[in-house]
Amino acid sequence: MKKNLFIGIILFFFDFLSLSFCYFLGYILRAVVFPKIFPQLPFPLSFDVFSHRFYFLFIYLLIFFFNELYSKRFSFADELQKLWKGLLLGTIIIIFVAYLVQIYSFSRIVILLAFIFSLILLPLTRWLIKLVLIKIGLFIKKIKILGEKELIDELKEEIIRQQYLGYQLTEKEEEFDILIVTDKYFKEKLALPSSEIFVVADLNLLETQNVEIEKIGRYLLLKPKYNLLKPFNLFLKTTIEYFLSLIIFIISLPLFLLFSLLIKLTSPGPVFYKQKRIGLGGKVFTIYKFRTMKMEAQKYQEIFKEKYFNEWQKKLKIPKSEYLVTSFGKFLRRFSLDELPQLINILKGEMALVGPRPYLLEEKELIGNYLPIISKVKPGLTGLWQISGRGNLTLKERLVLDEYYVKNWSLWLDFSILLLTFKAILIYENPY
Repeated sequence: MKKNLFIGIILFFFDFLSLSFCYFLGYILRAVVFPKIFPQLPFPLSFDVFSHRFYFLFIYLLIFFFNELYSKRFSFADELQKLWKGLLLGTIIIIFVAYLVQIYSFSRIVILLAFIFSLILLPLTRWLIKLVLIKIGLFIKKIKILGEKELIDELKEEIIRQQYLGYQLTEKEEEFDILIVTDKYFKEKLALPSSEIFVVADLNLLETQNVEIEKIGRYLLLKPKYNLLKPFNLFLKTTIEYFLSLIIFIISLPLFLLFSLLIKLTSPGPVFYKQKRIGLGGKVFTIYKFRTMKMEAQKYQEIFKEKYFNEWQKKLKIPKSEYLVTSFGKFLRRFSLDELPQLINILKGEMALVGPRPYLLEEKELIGNYLPIISKVKPGLTGLWQISGRGNLTLKERLVLDEYYVKNWSLWLDFSILLLTFKAILIYENPY
């Protein structure tokens, strides 16, 4: 308990420092840079106007507190959503309060600039602080798992993958902080230690589900939600993504010309690679990519697929494919630039900026029961599968993530995925 409190205080302290720094940056930009660009702007009052009202920052921190950002552990994506929502709400409240109490010298421009800076700096600071705390062992919680072997193995893989949570597996009979038990094990009411206990419910029922709880007498009923299947949500997502993709496409036109020229100069063959994929409603469409493989690649891929069939079936990744990639194709794949032409698919209404993976026709049978829910929305240029391991994920893991996305969609989730896509590209998480 004392350790959790200490960690909460550390995060609280650095959140305060980060927010203070963001306001300072906002003031410098408004007081020093903006007047040179816009001479007609009046010079703002001293930074003392803000520093003497530092207590306004506690509005943000209070929101973070009620969102359990100092008491619970979240994945980086979930924490990012909570931070951004808290920053937006806090900024609106501060502007409203400043207007209400008539603090006219409290520059709205500085507040908005600080908000923009904090969207990046606050999550980045938290990420660095947690990495340090994990490194020195302060943010570590030891976990022991009891239950069926298959479920234990799945949980272990997920815990290892989610290093940001600071959980450390242990199988020894030593002291541990958290005990995870399966629903069946818990119902048998076996002797359980006094440490913190997590109960894993039946994954066949709950995996990927965003549920609401309904109560009938003494029974709790779970009602799954399908966020992305709601008409208004679909309209909102489609409208925002279309205009965003149009802007990115226009900005990227010089890159299209440059990459087309370099592809032609470095290897014989067409500029674009076209392939049939499963789209909205199960309809087939043609996906566009910059060609990154040699002309004879398809013939060798079929040979590799047959030779390593079990491995391909598990991950939908053809072994040895990296040997078929051209020299310039390696660069394009390294930064996922080969997927830029999919902006054309988005503008044609065949794809979304964020969504499930666009699966191949030959993968249809392997997808099985996941296809009806996944195919109800457009496949995406990026998605949860891309920020969660990319080529290292098994087919099952990709499908679970795709289904989770459809059922748990929100604008915040899309924003988080887009931001984390850049992180996944930079750290090179196996694009082959």
